[in-house]
Amino acid sequence: MLQIFDLTRAVITKPLHSLARCALRWAMNLSWKTPVIITIGEPLAETAISTLQAAAWALIEDWPLEDGPALDHALVVCTAVMDGKRRPEEARTAFVAAASEAGILVRA
Repeated sequence: MLQIFDLTRAVITKPLHSLARCALRWAMNLSWKTPVIITIGEPLAETAISTLQAAAWALIEDWPLEDGPALDHALVVCTAVMDGKRRPEEARTAFVAAASEAGILVRA
């Protein structure tokens, strides 16, 4: 298992303790109460984002902006959730702000 310290890249450092692996898996797959609907992809399509894993993937791989304050904040918050320092709903709030900044938010 890789220890991920930055959402933009995974660096092999040391195996994660099994409890930490379980916590990371739980945080990544925990569904938000209400999905965030964004327009993303090629061709553009409405996409429901309902987990931290889906949000992180969208922010890193498919985001229409390379940079912006809300995008940067969302990446920091997602990383903090993975580290167990923030709650998943905080990542959702930051993701909504980043989607709004990018002009791709349909419904939150």
